[in-house]
Amino acid sequence: MRQKGLNSKIRFRMAYDRREHLRVFASKIESKKFIAQRVGGAYLPTLYQVCQNPRDIAWKSLPDSFVAKASWRSGGTVICLPSNSFDGKVRFDSQFPRLITSKNNMTQEQFTSFFMKLDFDYLWQPGRFPEWAYGGAPRFVLIEEFLGNREGRIPRDYKFFCFSGKVNFIQVDFPLEPFRDIYTRDWVKLPVRITYKNSQSKLTPPANLPKMLHLAEILSQGWDFLRVDMYNVDGRIVVGELTCFPEGGTGKIRPRSFDRRWGELWDVTGEPHLAEMAS
Repeated sequence: MRQKGLNSKIRFRMAYDRREHLRVFASKIESKKFIAQRVGGAYLPTLYQVCQNPRDIAWKSLPDSFVAKASWRSGGTVICLPSNSFDGKVRFDSQFPRLITSKNNMTQEQFTSFFMKLDFDYLWQPGRFPEWAYGGAPRFVLIEEFLGNREGRIPRDYKFFCFSGKVNFIQVDFPLEPFRDIYTRDWVKLPVRITYKNSQSKLTPPANLPKMLHLAEILSQGWDFLRVDMYNVDGRIVVGELTCFPEGGTGKIRPRSFDRRWGELWDVTGEPHLAEMAS
Protein backbone atom coordinates (compact mmCIF):
# COMPACT_ATOMS: atom_id res chain seq x y z
CA MET A 1 0.00 0.00 0.00
CA ARG A 2 1.44 3.33 -1.07
CA GLN A 3 1.01 6.24 1.35
CA LYS A 4 0.94 9.54 -0.53
CA GLY A 5 -1.02 12.17 1.39
CA LEU A 6 0.14 13.96 4.53
CA ASN A 7 -2.71 12.56 6.62
CA SER A 8 -2.18 8.99 5.43
CA LYS A 9 1.53 9.26 6.25
CA ILE A 10 0.73 10.57 9.73
CA ARG A 11 -1.62 7.62 10.31
CA PHE A 12 1.00 5.25 8.87
CA ARG A 13 3.55 6.63 11.35
CA MET A 14 1.09 6.15 14.22
CA ALA A 15 0.47 2.56 13.18
CA TYR A 16 4.01 1.39 12.41
CA ASP A 17 6.75 3.83 13.43
CA ARG A 18 8.23 2.94 16.82
CA ARG A 19 11.37 5.05 16.85
CA GLU A 20 12.19 6.16 20.38
CA HIS A 21 12.46 9.87 19.57
CA LEU A 22 8.70 9.93 18.98
CA ARG A 23 8.23 9.22 22.69
CA VAL A 24 10.57 12.10 23.51
CA PHE A 25 8.57 14.54 21.39
CA ALA A 26 5.25 13.30 22.82
CA SER A 27 6.44 13.80 26.39
CA LYS A 28 5.85 17.35 27.58
CA ILE A 29 8.74 16.91 30.01
CA GLU A 30 11.31 15.16 27.81
CA SER A 31 10.57 17.45 24.86
CA LYS A 32 11.43 20.46 27.04
CA LYS A 33 14.83 18.92 27.70
CA PHE A 34 15.31 18.36 23.97
CA ILE A 35 14.33 21.94 23.15
CA ALA A 36 16.68 23.33 25.80
CA GLN A 37 19.56 21.24 24.48
CA ARG A 38 19.03 22.32 20.88
CA VAL A 39 18.16 26.01 21.15
CA GLY A 40 18.41 26.91 24.85
CA GLY A 41 16.03 27.18 27.77
CA ALA A 42 15.34 30.86 27.05
CA TYR A 43 12.82 29.74 24.42
CA LEU A 44 10.74 27.77 26.90
CA PRO A 45 7.92 29.05 29.12
CA THR A 46 8.61 29.30 32.84
CA LEU A 47 7.62 26.09 34.61
CA TYR A 48 5.95 26.64 37.99
CA GLN A 49 5.02 23.16 39.22
CA VAL A 50 4.97 19.50 38.15
CA CYS A 51 2.83 17.02 40.09
CA GLN A 52 1.82 13.41 39.51
CA ASN A 53 -1.42 13.87 41.42
CA PRO A 54 -3.50 16.98 40.64
CA ARG A 55 -4.54 17.05 44.30
CA ASP A 56 -0.94 17.87 45.22
CA ILE A 57 -0.85 21.17 43.32
CA ALA A 58 0.12 24.04 45.62
CA TRP A 59 -2.90 26.08 44.55
CA LYS A 60 -2.38 29.11 46.77
CA SER A 61 1.19 29.61 45.58
CA LEU A 62 0.17 29.80 41.92
CA PRO A 63 0.14 33.23 40.29
CA ASP A 64 -2.99 34.98 39.07
CA SER A 65 -2.59 33.54 35.55
CA PHE A 66 -1.10 30.24 34.36
CA VAL A 67 -1.57 27.27 32.02
CA ALA A 68 -1.89 23.67 33.26
CA LYS A 69 -1.36 20.70 30.93
CA ALA A 70 -1.78 16.95 31.15
CA SER A 71 1.41 15.14 30.16
CA TRP A 72 -0.17 11.85 29.07
CA ARG A 73 -2.23 13.02 26.12
CA SER A 74 -2.78 15.65 23.47
CA GLY A 75 -5.09 18.34 24.82
CA GLY A 76 -6.19 18.39 28.45
CA THR A 77 -5.42 22.02 29.23
CA VAL A 78 -6.64 24.62 31.71
CA ILE A 79 -5.86 28.24 30.85
CA CYS A 80 -6.33 30.71 33.69
CA LEU A 81 -6.40 34.20 32.23
CA PRO A 82 -5.28 37.28 34.17
CA SER A 83 -8.19 38.36 36.35
CA ASN A 84 -8.05 41.92 34.97
CA SER A 85 -8.51 40.69 31.39
CA PHE A 86 -11.01 37.88 32.02
CA ASP A 87 -14.42 38.76 30.59
CA GLY A 88 -16.30 36.46 32.96
CA LYS A 89 -17.13 33.97 30.22
CA VAL A 90 -15.90 30.41 30.91
CA ARG A 91 -15.08 28.56 27.69
CA PHE A 92 -14.91 24.79 27.45
CA ASP A 93 -13.93 22.91 24.31
CA SER A 94 -14.70 19.21 24.70
CA GLN A 95 -12.80 18.21 21.57
CA PHE A 96 -9.34 18.80 23.00
CA PRO A 97 -10.48 19.24 25.89
CA ARG A 98 -9.59 22.77 26.96
CA LEU A 99 -10.98 24.99 29.70
CA ILE A 100 -10.47 28.77 29.68
CA THR A 101 -11.33 30.62 32.86
CA SER A 102 -9.61 32.62 35.62
CA LYS A 103 -8.14 31.51 38.91
CA ASN A 104 -10.62 33.68 40.81
CA ASN A 105 -13.44 31.93 38.96
CA MET A 106 -12.25 28.41 39.81
CA THR A 107 -11.71 26.43 42.99
CA GLN A 108 -8.90 24.00 43.59
CA GLU A 109 -11.48 21.22 43.70
CA GLN A 110 -12.77 22.13 40.23
CA PHE A 111 -9.22 22.28 38.92
CA THR A 112 -8.45 18.83 40.35
CA SER A 113 -11.70 17.41 38.99
CA PHE A 114 -10.86 18.55 35.44
CA PHE A 115 -7.67 16.48 35.35
CA MET A 116 -9.04 13.52 37.31
CA LYS A 117 -11.87 13.16 34.77
CA LEU A 118 -9.60 13.20 31.72
CA ASP A 119 -9.75 10.04 29.66
CA PHE A 120 -6.86 7.82 30.74
CA ASP A 121 -7.70 5.52 27.82
CA TYR A 122 -6.94 8.33 25.37
CA LEU A 123 -4.73 6.01 23.32
CA TRP A 124 -7.72 3.97 22.25
CA GLN A 125 -10.31 6.49 21.17
CA PRO A 126 -12.69 5.05 18.55
CA GLY A 127 -12.30 6.20 14.97
CA ARG A 128 -8.58 6.95 15.07
CA PHE A 129 -5.24 5.21 15.30
CA PRO A 130 -3.80 5.12 18.83
CA GLU A 131 -1.08 7.66 19.54
CA TRP A 132 1.16 4.93 20.89
CA ALA A 133 3.95 7.36 21.86
CA TYR A 134 1.87 8.45 24.87
CA GLY A 135 1.64 4.85 26.05
CA GLY A 136 3.53 4.24 29.28
CA ALA A 137 4.37 7.93 29.63
CA PRO A 138 4.51 9.18 33.24
CA ARG A 139 1.32 11.05 34.09
CA PHE A 140 1.98 14.53 35.37
CA VAL A 141 0.22 17.86 35.47
CA LEU A 142 2.54 20.66 34.39
CA ILE A 143 1.82 24.27 35.31
CA GLU A 144 3.52 26.95 33.24
CA GLU A 145 3.40 30.69 32.85
CA PHE A 146 0.54 32.20 30.90
CA LEU A 147 1.95 33.65 27.69
CA GLY A 148 -0.26 36.71 27.42
CA ASN A 149 0.39 39.78 25.32
CA ARG A 150 0.37 43.33 26.68
CA GLU A 151 -3.42 43.24 26.91
CA GLY A 152 -3.33 39.95 28.81
CA ARG A 153 -4.80 38.06 25.87
CA ILE A 154 -3.88 34.66 24.48
CA PRO A 155 -1.42 35.05 21.57
CA ARG A 156 -1.76 33.41 18.17
CA ASP A 157 -0.29 29.94 17.82
CA TYR A 158 2.21 29.50 14.97
CA LYS A 159 2.74 25.89 13.88
CA PHE A 160 5.70 25.22 11.57
CA PHE A 161 5.40 22.10 9.41
CA CYS A 162 8.95 20.86 8.80
CA PHE A 163 9.96 18.21 6.26
CA SER A 164 13.54 16.90 6.43
CA GLY A 165 14.53 19.89 8.57
CA LYS A 166 12.98 22.53 6.30
CA VAL A 167 9.86 24.60 7.03
CA ASN A 168 7.37 24.38 4.17
CA PHE A 169 4.26 26.04 5.56
CA ILE A 170 2.96 27.68 8.71
CA GLN A 171 -0.43 27.12 10.32
CA VAL A 172 -1.76 30.07 12.31
CA ASP A 173 -4.44 29.33 14.92
CA PHE A 174 -6.54 32.17 16.30
CA PRO A 175 -7.18 32.17 20.06
CA LEU A 176 -10.82 31.96 21.11
CA GLU A 177 -11.96 31.97 17.46
CA PRO A 178 -12.70 29.00 15.16
CA PHE A 179 -10.32 30.23 12.44
CA ARG A 180 -7.10 28.87 11.03
CA ASP A 181 -4.94 30.30 8.24
CA ILE A 182 -2.11 28.69 6.28
CA TYR A 183 0.92 30.64 5.05
CA THR A 184 4.03 29.73 3.09
CA ARG A 185 7.41 30.23 4.75
CA ASP A 186 7.60 33.50 2.77
CA TRP A 187 4.27 34.56 4.33
CA VAL A 188 1.98 34.16 1.35
CA LYS A 189 -1.53 33.18 2.45
CA LEU A 190 -2.61 29.90 0.84
CA PRO A 191 -6.16 29.10 -0.32
CA VAL A 192 -6.38 26.00 1.86
CA ARG A 193 -8.21 24.98 5.03
CA ILE A 194 -7.24 22.43 7.69
CA THR A 195 -10.37 21.50 9.65
CA TYR A 196 -11.32 25.12 10.45
CA LYS A 197 -12.43 27.98 8.23
CA ASN A 198 -9.97 30.63 7.11
CA SER A 199 -10.18 34.07 8.64
CA GLN A 200 -10.94 37.15 6.55
CA SER A 201 -7.71 38.72 7.76
CA LYS A 202 -4.43 39.10 5.98
CA LEU A 203 -2.03 38.96 8.87
CA THR A 204 1.21 40.87 9.12
CA PRO A 205 4.10 38.44 9.60
CA PRO A 206 5.80 38.45 13.01
CA ALA A 207 8.69 40.90 13.00
CA ASN A 208 11.09 38.11 13.94
CA LEU A 209 9.67 35.47 11.57
CA PRO A 210 13.17 34.67 10.18
CA LYS A 211 14.30 33.78 13.71
CA MET A 212 11.24 31.58 14.24
CA LEU A 213 11.94 29.77 10.95
CA HIS A 214 15.56 29.29 12.01
CA LEU A 215 14.57 27.83 15.39
CA ALA A 216 12.01 25.49 13.82
CA GLU A 217 14.61 24.16 11.41
CA ILE A 218 17.20 23.63 14.15
CA LEU A 219 14.64 21.69 16.21
CA SER A 220 13.46 19.58 13.26
CA GLN A 221 16.94 18.87 11.89
CA GLY A 222 17.48 15.13 11.46
CA TRP A 223 13.78 14.18 11.40
CA ASP A 224 11.72 13.31 8.34
CA PHE A 225 8.67 15.22 9.62
CA LEU A 226 8.00 17.34 12.69
CA ARG A 227 5.64 20.18 13.54
CA VAL A 228 7.15 22.86 15.78
CA ASP A 229 4.63 24.99 17.68
CA MET A 230 5.62 28.50 18.77
CA TYR A 231 4.22 31.70 20.21
CA ASN A 232 5.41 35.21 19.52
CA VAL A 233 4.52 37.31 22.55
CA ASP A 234 5.29 40.96 21.84
CA GLY A 235 8.53 39.87 20.15
CA ARG A 236 9.42 37.12 22.62
CA ILE A 237 9.61 33.72 20.92
CA VAL A 238 8.45 30.72 22.97
CA VAL A 239 8.44 27.11 21.80
CA GLY A 240 5.26 25.41 22.95
CA GLU A 241 5.38 21.81 21.75
CA LEU A 242 6.82 19.41 19.20
CA THR A 243 4.19 17.37 17.39
CA CYS A 244 4.65 14.15 15.43
CA PHE A 245 0.99 13.27 14.84
CA PRO A 246 -0.86 16.51 13.96
CA GLU A 247 -4.58 15.99 14.62
CA GLY A 248 -4.00 12.25 14.55
CA GLY A 249 -3.89 12.36 10.76
CA THR A 250 -7.58 13.28 10.64
CA GLY A 251 -7.35 17.01 9.86
CA LYS A 252 -9.66 17.86 6.96
CA ILE A 253 -7.43 19.45 4.32
CA ARG A 254 -9.35 21.26 1.59
CA PRO A 255 -8.72 21.26 -1.27
CA ARG A 256 -7.42 17.70 -1.05
CA SER A 257 -4.65 18.44 -3.55
CA PHE A 258 -2.71 20.10 -0.73
CA ASP A 259 -2.83 16.89 1.31
CA ARG A 260 -1.13 15.11 -1.59
CA ARG A 261 1.30 17.98 -2.22
CA TRP A 262 2.45 18.10 1.40
CA GLY A 263 2.59 14.32 1.66
CA GLU A 264 5.05 14.22 -1.23
CA LEU A 265 7.41 16.41 0.79
CA TRP A 266 7.67 13.72 3.48
CA ASP A 267 10.64 11.56 2.51
CA VAL A 268 10.85 8.26 4.40
CA THR A 269 13.72 6.81 2.34
CA GLY A 270 16.13 7.65 5.16
CA GLU A 271 14.26 5.15 7.36
CA PRO A 272 14.52 1.81 5.49
CA HIS A 273 11.97 -0.04 7.64
CA LEU A 274 9.36 2.62 6.98
CA ALA A 275 10.24 3.04 3.30
CA GLU A 276 9.84 -0.69 2.75
CA MET A 277 6.39 -0.79 4.39
CA ALA A 278 5.23 2.38 2.63
CA SER A 279 6.19 1.15 -0.84
